[in-house]
Parts: sequence; C-alpha cells; structure tokens
Amino acid sequence: SVTQFIIDTTAPILDNVTNVPTPTLDNTPPYTFHSNEAGAITYGGSCSSSDNSSSVGNNPIDFNTLPDGTYSNCTVTVTDSAGNVSSALAVTSFTVAIPPYLTEITLVPTPTGDNTPDYTFYSTEAGAITYGGSCSSSSDNNTTTEADNITTVTFNPLSDGTYGNCTIAVTDNTSNTSDNLSVRGLDKLGNITDNFTIGTREPALVQITPVPTLTNDNTSNYTFFSTLPGTINYSGDCDSDNRSAVGEDNNTVTFNALGEGTHSNC
Repeated sequence: SVTQFIIDTTAPILDNVTNVPTPTLDNTPPYTFHSNEAGAITYGGSCSSSDNSSSVGNNPIDFNTLPDGTYSNCTVTVTDSAGNVSSALAVTSFTVAIPPYLTEITLVPTPTGDNTPDYTFYSTEAGAITYGGSCSSSSDNNTTTEADNITTVTFNPLSDGTYGNCTIAVTDNTSNTSDNLSVRGLDKLGNITDNFTIGTREPALVQITPVPTLTNDNTSNYTFFSTLPGTINYSGDCDSDNRSAVGEDNNTVTFNALGEGTHSNC
C-alpha cells in the first residue's frame, strides 16, 4: 500500500495586527502580523529582520536597523511546510525619524581673553546648526560636514562677561532636531563649569593656588590666572613687590611679611 500522504495546496493567510508607529524614534521598529499557518518568513522591500519563522497566531517581529526615511515598500510573506506561499502582506507605510545626538568634545576655556572662542562637538548626523542664547557663529560654521563628524565652531565676538545660556542644536535633512547641547566651560583647574567667562577689555581673574588656611610662612605665595597682562593692585592686609601680571597665564605673587592672625580682607 502507498504510505499515507497529505495534499496541502492552501497558502497561509496574513493580516496586519499592529502597524509600525509613525513617525517613530525607533530605528529597529516593531511590527506584528497574524498568520493562520506556521512557516518561514520572507521580507521584501527595504525591510528585513532576524525573525525568520512564524507560528499560528500573532507574530511580533523587529525590523533590522533602518536609516531615517519613509518606508512604503516593505512586505512580509510566509511559506508553509508544504511550500505554499502567502500573498505578500504590505506593511503600512511608516517613517523613521531619529534626531541627531550631540556630545561636547572641547569646551570653552574659562576665563579666556579670546572673545571669539572655539567650541567643538560631535554629531551623529549631518545637518544645519542652530545657535541659542547669547552665542552665534558665522555662516562658515553653520553646517556639519557629515554624519559621525566632529565639528569646531568659532563664536562671533562676545562682550566681556559670563555666558551660561549658549546652546547648539543640529537639524538633519529630514527635519529632525537634536536636543539642545549646552555650551560649557573648562576652568584652569580642569573642572567643567556650566558657563564661561570672557575678559578681553577688563582682565578676568581666577584663583589657582590659595594661601594655605593655616601656615607658618608669613611671606606666603598666591597664584592666580589673568586673561590680560597688567599692573597688580593689592588691598586689605596684603601687599607685594610683585606688580606685573602676564596675560593668559598663571601669576604667582609673594606677599610681604604678614603678622600673626587671620587675614580675610586681601
């Protein structure tokens, strides 16, 4: 007798269950379809996935990574164990819209005697730069050159003062805009600050090495940074024969002999 066999000429039937949200910030978006048969999944159009087998019922899949753009040609088919191929199920059109991600690379030195300071950042995507707060830049610095690019911008001239409101954002070619990147400073001790200070007309000073709180040296040294060179003036209990300061560098002065006691007005 002939061994029992089954004839199956019926192809699986597929239906959409959960469409890809659109627009989506997920570049490996999820999608769910229903099949009335188990089988092997085949993808068409711009979409693919590592999910290659279907079961009876709902089948959630994740598409492989997709770049920004609109996808209207993606399809799914299922081939059952008898080799019957379903009709292609069209995935409803969806748009992947991932905004650029920005990271600071080189901060603005603070304080600085340069009123057109440079700032360097990294962007995952190319696009147009938007400046916020008190900072702006010339047209030469208005676009990043390519994705995964480190970009240095030179700010337009800034008046003396402290700047804590400067921001940078990048908008890609699909009109997705990054979060604002706050422009921060790096002080002379290597600390990151939420602002930066310009001192090009009047010197901006910052303490580098203070006098030890308790010392047996009555002619103590004190170090400060100045954005500009000039004449040092002393007040309070402190005085020194060191009268000249250099610009964009540290200056160490030695105080004249001080009497015992607390000195808080220098």
